[in-house]
Amino acid sequence: GFVVVEFDGLLIDLNHLEPLIAQPHSPDNVVKVSELALQNIKAEQASIGSCTNSSYFDLSIAAHMLKGRSVHPNTSLTLTPGSKQVFEMIARTNELADIIAAGARILESACGPCIGMGQAPSSSAVTVRSFNRNFEGRTGTMDAKAYLSSPETAVATALEGIIADPRQVAEKYNIAPKERVEPAKYLINDSMVISPPTDTEKLKIIRGPNIKPIPQFDEMPNSILGKVLLKTGDNISTDHISPAGAKVLPLRSNIPAISE
Repeated sequence: GFVVVEFDGLLIDLNHLEPLIAQPHSPDNVVKVSELALQNIKAEQASIGSCTNSSYFDLSIAAHMLKGRSVHPNTSLTLTPGSKQVFEMIARTNELADIIAAGARILESACGPCIGMGQAPSSSAVTVRSFNRNFEGRTGTMDAKAYLSSPETAVATALEGIIADPRQVAEKYNIAPKERVEPAKYLINDSMVISPPTDTEKLKIIRGPNIKPIPQFDEMPNSILGKVLLKTGDNISTDHISPAGAKVLPLRSNIPAISE
């Protein structure tokens, strides 16, 4: 049968849509996963989560694919829940147990690998990530090759040890499609959120020696003439502007130190 949806007056046959993957080093360098699956590209790492693809359903479908199976011995799989609430929910449904039993490593609910703060791949290694950026050096390893994919493709890669088409992996392991059913209620737990004091004059911000307040800037004049100091090329990314990784990010708001 055909699965057809109507969008803005157009009929779209979903059977003709294939899983896609973004190749290094840009999110728009997109190809079909099936094309790369033919190339036997070994993947040292697969990562699910961060602020992208880390919802309850994303983690739930990862657990569904991993249940009763093991991550390939040559591949490291990490999983980052999008929030403490999501983490608790998959723990209460026992899905977390299936993820852990398969060999996945559970990381803190934070940016982590996405900004090169931990889990940096080996030199020249391939990492498949359900994140949103794969610019050069973004992983914390300058010559690593980062691919962006869905959680399903990341899990398929983790199981096979190579970039893999999740449809073929589902067929190989007899993984039934998982129906997307919203939970009856999403957990809300703000018990550890500390409200700021009403009197902000008494609020003291404690900064380590590497963190400085944002500098005070003079107001820009209505018109200004000056020399061009830098002319960039095309496709400038956020990581060209402010590199990811453990060298720069700990400086936080220390703009003079970052600019060096």
